[in-house]
Amino acid sequence: MALTLAGLAADRPLGLRVLTGDDLLDRPIGWVHPTELTDPQAFLEGGELLLTTGLALDEETSAAYVHRLVAAGVAGLGFGVGLSHESVPRSLVATAASVGLPVLEVPRETPFIALTRAVSRAVAADEYAATVRVGRAQQELTRTAVGKGGPPGVLRKLAKLVDGWVLLFERTTVVEAAPATARAYGASLREELERLRTGTRVVVLDEQEVVLQTLDTSTRRVLAVGASLDTAGHHIVNTAVSVLSLALEQDRAQAAARQALRTGVLELLAGGQADLALRVLTASGAET
Repeated sequence: MALTLAGLAADRPLGLRVLTGDDLLDRPIGWVHPTELTDPQAFLEGGELLLTTGLALDEETSAAYVHRLVAAGVAGLGFGVGLSHESVPRSLVATAASVGLPVLEVPRETPFIALTRAVSRAVAADEYAATVRVGRAQQELTRTAVGKGGPPGVLRKLAKLVDGWVLLFERTTVVEAAPATARAYGASLREELERLRTGTRVVVLDEQEVVLQTLDTSTRRVLAVGASLDTAGHHIVNTAVSVLSLALEQDRAQAAARQALRTGVLELLAGGQADLALRVLTASGAET
């Protein structure tokens, strides 16, 4: 889980003090960006904890500065005191409180690099956890596909891995569902399925995102996944699509081979070659 403003503020050695936005501290921190620019919008992606000592700020310019940060979508502002300012400008605090921007006061004793390191460690831990999660999911899905579970087992495993529901469509008809109650969503997705030709489509159903993904199979099949997917979740779904496509095609090939075998045996029997038909069945491992 990503480090939040609350998690960072709770790190006592950092000595941070929350000045505004107590009810918004659940915001995740994407990264830390120190800057003394009065308009850093062009260098931000959103979700950052912006750090400044307010070198170019005063009581008159702080309000506009806060509005620019909100427009840029920053997660919060860390204001270092004891250098350019002995305390955070009152106009900055007041404006931040009115527009919903969390402000953390950073004491003189805490260098900005300490905050950067704390967030960097959390980001690295998240990335490692996501890599491990995806790797384990790939193994579990593959084992299920080649084992006794087959395609239905892959669907059940995927639903568990993404903590959601999964449907497998053949054209617009539900052929598998995990859990079974998820079949109820099938009718609501029919129109979207008719629009989808190939690739991926994301729709909203009952305020939940649903990913529709076509499979690489001879018969038109679509996988529908209803879940809140993070980046790792999307990788897991992509793995399931590949594994499921292969498993379904293998099932189709095996079914075709069994049908060809039955047809051949019947032709041998019709031709009076019962002994040969029996040898064929025995060699193939089929039940006699």
